[in-house]
Amino acid sequence: MSLEKPWQKPFEKLLQEFLQQCRGEISRPGSKGELPSWGDDLSFFFYPTFHGELQGQTFTIEISEFPASGFSDFEAADNVEYLRIFITKPTEYSVQVIHESWFHRLEKKFHLDREFQTGNSEFDRRYYLRSQADKDRQLLQDPRFQEMIMSLESFSVLQVLDSGVRWSQMISDEKQLEFLVVDDYLKRMLKLAATISAR
Repeated sequence: MSLEKPWQKPFEKLLQEFLQQCRGEISRPGSKGELPSWGDDLSFFFYPTFHGELQGQTFTIEISEFPASGFSDFEAADNVEYLRIFITKPTEYSVQVIHESWFHRLEKKFHLDREFQTGNSEFDRRYYLRSQADKDRQLLQDPRFQEMIMSLESFSVLQVLDSGVRWSQMISDEKQLEFLVVDDYLKRMLKLAATISAR
């Protein structure tokens, strides 16, 4: 995490607004015995986190220098931070969706990578897909799932995991941290998680 924490004020304001709008709590690093080996006050290094509940589902909103966890494709970059929303709703899937880059296209051209193709040319051209099993591929081929993924733009990475659904977006502007913007993404994420679990 950057020592500057450039998004501190708008993020604190965002979390306070979520605290007023739904049940939840703001946790601060180093409080309640978290990471005791690092010392008592980690707020200098890390942003607070919001843990909430909405529409019967639990969620987390945080800022991290990593866009996702569980996959090793991304590494932290200096002074790059990501807004992350995590819906805690267990699934039976293991899917990662990122934007397809020239590097992915080059790998596919030289047959160095065999990415799953859904059959939807627009979706396949826009996204690079990682999946583990046939059931994951069936989820990726579902037009409702594809439409919901597109509605969650602009994300850096979106994951559907056994522990829930994660969405990460690189932060470049304070407007991304406005309550109405994040609340809209949260509600879309809740809808996506509910649709996945109803399959």
